[in-house]
Amino acid sequence: MGPVMPRLPTRKYERSGLVMKAQTLDELAKQCAIDPPGLLHEVAQYNRNARRGEDPDFRRGEAPIDQPPSYAIRVYPGDVGTNGGLRTDANARVLREHNSPIDGLYATGNCSASVMSDTYPGAGGTIGPAMAFASLAARHAVCGDGWVRDTRTP
Repeated sequence: MGPVMPRLPTRKYERSGLVMKAQTLDELAKQCAIDPPGLLHEVAQYNRNARRGEDPDFRRGEAPIDQPPSYAIRVYPGDVGTNGGLRTDANARVLREHNSPIDGLYATGNCSASVMSDTYPGAGGTIGPAMAFASLAARHAVCGDGWVRDTRTP
């Protein structure tokens, strides 16, 4: 969820406070500053349903939560948007760590870093840049670095 990838270590996210980890649900509830009896009640209800192979509340899945450790992640409200992604150059080529382009690898849209840095003006704000950079990527893939030409008649 968010930047936390499945089956990868969570230590850096735990240190940052984004992820909480505990051996018991009671301990996890306390770390999250939520009502321990309320969390225990919700998990017990979820587990009863999961053991019957159903999730009538949210259709999240059918596996009980019964093996420690337990994790929680901070979730903040917001609108849809893109934050992060692969860094690219003016031709939509994906850049290495030291800003050199990776030949033949292009990225646009929500898989590339936003042209608006860490801001997002609103829903649909990535569509225009995605179309523009897809066009630039296609031209660069076909024509290479010299694709920009003066097409005016002399």
